[in-house]
Amino acid sequence: TKPSNKKVTRSINTLRNNTKISINEKNLSIKKGSSKNLYVKNLNQGWPYVYANLNNSNIKWTSSNKNVAKISKEGMVLAVSTGEATIKATLPNGISASCKITVPGVQPLSKVTNLHVDSKASTSIKLDWNNV
Repeated sequence: TKPSNKKVTRSINTLRNNTKISINEKNLSIKKGSSKNLYVKNLNQGWPYVYANLNNSNIKWTSSNKNVAKISKEGMVLAVSTGEATIKATLPNGISASCKITVPGVQPLSKVTNLHVDSKASTSIKLDWNNV
């Protein structure tokens, strides 16, 4: 019996004929050093069909700022440094979708008043303060 390639052909044709897609995240805030898997959804179906990782070889992933967020060919985004970047997924037919990535910086401490130091401890210091 000759093996059938119908399933593979159908999968590739679905990618080529698609006219409306989205990424599973529209806006993503992710801490520096963390990663998150992104994937493409086909919105032409009656329900969002998620492309499996098998089909990611047909999806081109790009980052507008690789210094902030890198994206692998499998759709794994890595937060590199503070800032914003746009991740774009493009199908073979040119249809694309994007996701805004924000990597937040360290928040500065608020103003501290009435700071008291207990200097009696020999191996540690106890700090008490009031936030303003």
